[in-house]
Amino acid sequence: MRNPFRSFWLPSIPVLIILLSKGCSHRLANEHSASILPVAYSPSGRLLASGSHDTAVRISSGDQPTHVLNGRSGAVLSICFSDDECLLASGSQDGVITLWDLKSDLSQQLLPSKYGPVWSVSFSRGGVLLVSGHDDGSITIWDVGSRQQITSIRLEHTVRAVRFSPSGETFASAGDDTAISLFSVTNAALLRQLNGHKSAVGGIAFSPDARVLASVGGTLTAESTNRFGEIRLWNLSTYEEIWNNVSHTDGVRTVEFSPSGDLFATGSIDGTVRLWNVQNGTEELEIRIGTPVWSLSFSPDGKNIAVGCASSRRIRIYDVESGNERSSRDP
Repeated sequence: MRNPFRSFWLPSIPVLIILLSKGCSHRLANEHSASILPVAYSPSGRLLASGSHDTAVRISSGDQPTHVLNGRSGAVLSICFSDDECLLASGSQDGVITLWDLKSDLSQQLLPSKYGPVWSVSFSRGGVLLVSGHDDGSITIWDVGSRQQITSIRLEHTVRAVRFSPSGETFASAGDDTAISLFSVTNAALLRQLNGHKSAVGGIAFSPDARVLASVGGTLTAESTNRFGEIRLWNLSTYEEIWNNVSHTDGVRTVEFSPSGDLFATGSIDGTVRLWNVQNGTEELEIRIGTPVWSLSFSPDGKNIAVGCASSRRIRIYDVESGNERSSRDP
């Protein structure tokens, strides 16, 4: 199987949305058997989840591993929790979105489609909607309560990242065409495109107050010999770029704002995580991971940052103040 860090090509496979049953969850004894890709803290910080090339989603509570969720045949590329922590959504290389019911273990299989690998999933505020971004350029909106597809948008490029805004009024997408697109949640109409990136956009994030959008990208495939990374901040009132930086020496795959909104973090194929001051763009801290970074997630108190990286089977957790590694957690 191709490493998603070094080449983004993946075949098209039918998509299913599934709410999996109790039989797919059991107690976790060991780490992932392959490298970790996405990581996510739950909104309360009580749970920490990870997905992997080994096709499993694993969850821990505190320092104790709790469950491993199986059922897929492809690497888990994206995960996110609903606000109430009742559901966890995952998107896989095999083209399947899975809704894991963390409370009642109900089971239902729904909505076969043909959108290909699922690079990104995001719940809306309140967990009413789920948006997914796909390899074939599709963006799909799902009604979580009814498990029904509401609408699908087809773009001309692979969609690497989708996010609902904290306000719940818009959602954003980004991918291989270098633009960030903003859509209305009400009717999925395109509201605005933000242009400025020189290459593919690998990650996007809204600030907690929904006033700023961060986007990252650069060289995200193995074929190019001109390696570089891009970071940009956008004012969502004026839709203008307000800051950019190219200090990462390779493509930047992921970006996240701290819960306070004072900082944002970027993770790169160059093996570093960098923390930036939102107000003035100053680099506050560089954490040398030593291996390509796939994903980041701040703890809700803003004190820690979890890192999913290419050569590790455990989630690596770092102190935001010092940059010291707190633990390499068994997820």
